[in-house]
Amino acid sequence: MLTNLSQTFTVTNPAPVQFYRAYFQGTSPVIKPVADVSVPAGTTVVITNAVTNLPTTAITFSLDPSAAAGASISANGVFTWTPACAQGSTSNRITVWATYNEIPSLSNSMSFNIIVGDCVQVGVGTTFLQTGQGSCIPVDLLSTVGLTNLVFTLSYPSNRLGNWSITATNSAVRAASVQILDSAHAQFQIATKAGQLLQGPTAVGTICFNALPGTSGFIQVQISGVAGSRADGSAVGNASGQAGRLVVIGPEPLLEASVTTNLARLLTLYGNPGASYQVDYATNLLAGKWQYGCRVPMTNLYKVLSASASLPQVFYRAFEFSANPPILELNSSVPSNLVMLVYGQKGSNYAIFSGTNLLSTTSWSPTVGFTLTNSFKFINAGAATNKLQFFRAKQQ
Repeated sequence: MLTNLSQTFTVTNPAPVQFYRAYFQGTSPVIKPVADVSVPAGTTVVITNAVTNLPTTAITFSLDPSAAAGASISANGVFTWTPACAQGSTSNRITVWATYNEIPSLSNSMSFNIIVGDCVQVGVGTTFLQTGQGSCIPVDLLSTVGLTNLVFTLSYPSNRLGNWSITATNSAVRAASVQILDSAHAQFQIATKAGQLLQGPTAVGTICFNALPGTSGFIQVQISGVAGSRADGSAVGNASGQAGRLVVIGPEPLLEASVTTNLARLLTLYGNPGASYQVDYATNLLAGKWQYGCRVPMTNLYKVLSASASLPQVFYRAFEFSANPPILELNSSVPSNLVMLVYGQKGSNYAIFSGTNLLSTTSWSPTVGFTLTNSFKFINAGAATNKLQFFRAKQQ
């Protein structure tokens, strides 16, 4: 029977809760050994590293600063490297570090070698030219081993290029020749003088050709069948080519878009010197509404133009025009030397008139007369004055 409605209990506080963290104190990571690797230049090497005595989650991997250029490793141990051709014919010591992420932190390293085989790479440059005209491109060689002979083939669109020739520009070259294989292939052979070698990054020669009559276009010149021979006559196993590019300008203008390193948008217009071109733009090709952009008097084979950076999507087109009636533009805003640009028809006679009052039909006086040898002409208008002055062009 309960005789008291309350009772007092004495409770002793338990010991504070304690947490313990176990770690391998004084233990350095042991990295699993990696055998030496031999690879051709241009081949990607991927190696996943691991430690054998500690939890992988507690390890951070890194590369020794002495590692080959371009080599990298992730924090969890994945090593990646694609040796460039210039790194051929080398033995590269790779040292991997593993750091135990505890207190105190401990590190250990493991090393292995990557042997990169010999490498030969032939490249040709870029040029632009008009159809029916000739031009040349340089031939550059990157070889990590000395060569006495070099052979390669150029591939190009059929019946677009012809009249191939090669001229040696390297003093080590004894002979350079070309053999036309068919309408789309030409083979080039280069031999050195006795006791001379071609090695390292070096210029070898210049290849010249003609662009056959036809349409405008961007043409890639592919290199294949690259073969190099050492002084002992043995062939170099890893040989490749880098393509060149030709801009061939025919009746049609060409437009090319590009972005600079600071993300500025540029347009390069390729056309025939002496011709006049207009560049239009549209934000929707389906709508079919083109807006005027600018006129371009072509004084060279190409001209670089600024493109709008405010439009998220924009399309451009270019076409040649011949102005009739003539068009006058102020081409310079420099007050000390104002220049007018006259667009018209090639071979036609024009006169420039000036006046100070548009309302008066008698205030116009002739300034200069000329015959257009191109479809445009720059006219010096002299220095700016404080007076209102108007100009007009008239075909005679």
